[in-house]
Amino acid sequence: MRKLNNKRKQQVTSIVIYIVTIFITIFILGIAAFIFADKFIFSDFKKEKVVNKTDAIEYRPDIQNDQLILFGIKNDDSIESLMIIKISPYYNEVLCCPVPISTVSKVQTSSQTLKRHYEKSGISALCQGVQNAYNIPVKRYMIMDYADFNYVVEKMGGASFSLPANIEYQNPDTKENVSFRANDTKTVFYGDDLRQIIACPDFIRGAEFTSQLSGTAIVTLINQSVNLKDKILENADEYTLYMIENCDTNITEYDYSSAKDALIWMIENFKQSTSYIMPDGEFKENEFIVSPEFNDKLTKYLYLEDN
Repeated sequence: MRKLNNKRKQQVTSIVIYIVTIFITIFILGIAAFIFADKFIFSDFKKEKVVNKTDAIEYRPDIQNDQLILFGIKNDDSIESLMIIKISPYYNEVLCCPVPISTVSKVQTSSQTLKRHYEKSGISALCQGVQNAYNIPVKRYMIMDYADFNYVVEKMGGASFSLPANIEYQNPDTKENVSFRANDTKTVFYGDDLRQIIACPDFIRGAEFTSQLSGTAIVTLINQSVNLKDKILENADEYTLYMIENCDTNITEYDYSSAKDALIWMIENFKQSTSYIMPDGEFKENEFIVSPEFNDKLTKYLYLEDN
């Protein structure tokens, strides 16, 4: 009987030891499995989560995306209007400076107006003339004819502003008779009307009046285009490629593709932040002499000190 009890005790002890051994083995294997899974299986998942966090970082344009462009309207071989435009995705601004075509500038040995430089020597002399007169780098240009300008104005929805004075003149190149009456209420101007206002010759009321007209027109055109943001975003490629293919420009499709992300970001976040600065100088005998002090002001206004 005593032997039987001893035998049962040995069996119970063996069972307890066996169960404890199983639990210890499961515990050790569990830790090993967890370490293995954490290192080799879940590590990729963790990396993936990190990558997703990185992808979620908001895009912001770099200052290198900013572009300075000489914009102009021409009729055949004659320039009618000029403007320096700084497109700055970095600051989310468009900055403009009307350039009187009567501005006198020296290119090589020839000192004459920008209009004459263009008529005699073409776009290269015009860019060099603007660069020399206003002391800014002119590397990009886009010169539109009437049809190109009308296309852009129509796509951007026109410009609504009031005229401070009567405008009456005969275009010396096209022989158009232009007449607009001053008004206090805003009028929406499209295509040819807007072009004729911008192209008002300096000799009619002076370079200051012409600069104010063109500055107001272009700034209003750009700012009001924010109302067509969705349409412009949807057709950005079509509009831009049309201008590259049809205008006199050294901006290429590659330039556009390189800057596209920054430009799209700017259009999406644009808040009517276009402005213009009036050129300062002396206008006499149908010629405009830009002030050296103004050039310093222009450099700061265009953030050229940052580049």
